[in-house]
Amino acid sequence: MADVDSHSFPSVPLLDVQAMEDARARWATRAMPPGALGRLQDLAVHLAGVAGICPPPVPRKPVVVVFAGDHGVVADGASAWPSEITAAMVATVSSGGAAISVFAEAVGAEVVVVDVGVKTPLDPLPGVQTERVANGTASIASGAAMTPGQADAALAAGARIALEQIDAGADCFIGGDLGIGNTTAAAALIGAFTGRSAEEVTGVGAGVPAGGLDHKRRLVAIAMERAEACTEPLEVLATVGGLEIAALAGLFIAAAEHRVPFIVDGVIAGAALCAAVLRHSAIASSSRQKDSDNILPSSVMLWNRSMEMKPSIFSKMGLRVAAVSRYSWRWAGSGSNSKITAIIMS
Repeated sequence: MADVDSHSFPSVPLLDVQAMEDARARWATRAMPPGALGRLQDLAVHLAGVAGICPPPVPRKPVVVVFAGDHGVVADGASAWPSEITAAMVATVSSGGAAISVFAEAVGAEVVVVDVGVKTPLDPLPGVQTERVANGTASIASGAAMTPGQADAALAAGARIALEQIDAGADCFIGGDLGIGNTTAAAALIGAFTGRSAEEVTGVGAGVPAGGLDHKRRLVAIAMERAEACTEPLEVLATVGGLEIAALAGLFIAAAEHRVPFIVDGVIAGAALCAAVLRHSAIASSSRQKDSDNILPSSVMLWNRSMEMKPSIFSKMGLRVAAVSRYSWRWAGSGSNSKITAIIMS
């Protein structure tokens, strides 16, 4: 396997337009009214574009990669839960006792947990890999979350894990995250990348923060104000992001480079997708678009709208479990020649 250098990600291939046209033509030969299967047909067309062949292959070895990292902003009252819960959640996933473990087993997906920055020291655990960049981030309420070097290292770690799994046969990724306080960082990232206000992008997360929602929004606003001075996507990611968010972005980029589809489940993964898309300047303009019509007070809706994406499943879950049916995946992107292709769940 080639070494991964996050400074020189290979170019991400465009969707294969010819394969997509072939897929549409193939649908037209079926004995049914045009568009009768709705977005399921979109799935097949976009999957053909990702794979570069028609008919497209059906993923046979999905892998859930859960990146874990802590956030310094928890000390400022961003969450209802202490940072120590992150390590406990890692252990729960490792033991097969988490919701994602149950859903993964149901669809035949392997679960891999990667520690990129859990604050509490972890003992060796089954299914848990160590790619530790730092012992959590600094608080985005008082300074940058990471150095650019740390953000870059986390991106590279995510890409490295993706390539390892692809080498082992993975043909579809589900990106997951563990990190108390990460909805605060995700909100700040989405706000910085989409131009939305802290009030619009910030919700209660996994529970009402100790200081209340208004306090959490103030923390996000402070971080977003600092991010206004940033000139590069990596700098924004380092300023207001998280180690696990950066690693997810690296996973998405590497998957796209190798034409491996991935599922984006929830607001944390959505923030990572923003960072991944903006990593490639060719599609940065469409990713940064602002949509002033029908504004919805939900981070997941805002990043979907900013990148012209629609959720395949909008389940309103407070817990992201990537509960995906093999028959309901929706391949979405920023136009027919998008470089980053994902399945969107909310």
